[in-house]
Parts: sequence; structure tokens; C-alpha cells
Amino acid sequence: MMATPEFDVAALESASQEYLEKHSIGVYVEDAISRLLADRPAKPYKFLSDYFDSVLRGTNTILREYEYVKACRRNRLTFIKRLSESLNHSAGPFSATEYHHLVELVCPDFPGAVVEKGVEIARRRASKDHRLNDEQRPKGKEHKVGCADFVKGLAFAFSYFEFLEVFEHVLHDALAAAQCSTSRDDVLIPNLNRMLQDAINGMEGQVSRIYERLAAL
Repeated sequence: MMATPEFDVAALESASQEYLEKHSIGVYVEDAISRLLADRPAKPYKFLSDYFDSVLRGTNTILREYEYVKACRRNRLTFIKRLSESLNHSAGPFSATEYHHLVELVCPDFPGAVVEKGVEIARRRASKDHRLNDEQRPKGKEHKVGCADFVKGLAFAFSYFEFLEVFEHVLHDALAAAQCSTSRDDVLIPNLNRMLQDAINGMEGQVSRIYERLAAL
């Protein structure tokens, strides 16, 4: 008799989960079902077909809430691409306030802080390249940058803010777990707080270096 092949169930489950996460399948399936139940269309299969067609074409992030736009890497990339296309015919340059109004046309609740960071990155690049004329030189918070530079800066800022959110959640979870698992909080917690501050300081240094590298591009 031929031996029955053995399967490593844990490895198979891990590989399957990794595949689903790699392609953000869960994000889209969950969102599609949620919208299907909210709208309850007469033709649900057509609704789902149209939904995934929009994901395939990269139009699924238009006029969606920020939480959905930033839910996965594919969404972030397609959002930046659609925004770039919409700004192609804009005169520019614009200030952070003006860009925020423009971005809100495609994502109504897009955070102004991310836009401001994108403008700051773009300004650093423009200053490095000596492409700012006298009228475009920084004046308080209302300095202006061109559309192409802004899109590149926003793409970086978008990823930067996402990294900060993940970083914050991981450290807070670790701190909460430590508080529940030890009776020596008076010793452990200050050490964890110090580690947190050291990590933040180190991260700020890395971000500054990234800014310098980006400005040198």
C-alpha cells in the first residue's frame, strides 16, 4: 500500500494566511460584504462583480473614507495614482491648505496633517533643487509647491503615517501585556517607558535622514 502523504496543517494554514494578507484579500472581501449588506442591491452578483472590477481598475478608493483608503498598500498606491491624475490639469503651485481642499474632493475625511507633511517633504526637495522662485519661497505655513512634487511628497508621508500608527499600536500592546503579567510594575514600567522614548527618538532620527535622502533625489 502507498503511504498516505502527511500534511503539516499548521504550515498550510500559515502559508494560506500569508497569501491572503499579501494580497489584502480580507480587506476587500470584508468591505464588499459590508457594502452589499448596506445597499442590498437587487442583483448582488453584479454588485460584487462591479466592486472587484473597481479594485482591479484602481478606482475603488475614489470618494471613500480615509480608513478604507489606508487599509492596505494597494489602496494607498491606487489612491496616490488617481490623485496624481486629477491634479495633472491643475495650475499650481498650491499651499498645504489648498492641497487639502483638493484632496478632500476625492477623500472627504483625508487628514490635513498628512497633507501638510507631504507639502513639507516636497518643499525640502524643491529647496534642495533650487527650484523655488521668490514668490514660492516659504512664508509661514503657507509655502507653495508644485503638483508633481506634492504627489511624491504625499506618497512618502502616507506611508510614514501608516508606519507610525503600527509602531504605536505594537508598543502600547506590549506595555499593556507587561502591566498584566508582572507584579514588579514599579521597576518594569519605567524601563518600558524609557525604551519607548528611546525608540521614538531613534525613529525621529531615521525620519530626518530619510528626508535628507529624499531631498537629494
